[in-house]
Amino acid sequence: MGATIRVEIALDGTPTVSVSGVAGASCQQLTKDLEKALGTVADNKRTEDFYCAEGGQTVGRKETA
Repeated sequence: MGATIRVEIALDGTPTVSVSGVAGASCQQLTKDLEKALGTVADNKRTEDFYCAEGGQTVGRKETA
């Protein structure tokens, strides 16, 4: 399955961009130009896919309480 970029615009005009089907940090490259066009990024939440290597294995991540 390929990458899917989803853009949602809330009633107040706030955009939300989400990416699925991409492992690792490459999702940031996919949305870089879109985020620039939309303006300032207010929040950046990483999904479980972000912490997966290109081959699908989970790479170590540090959890903080």
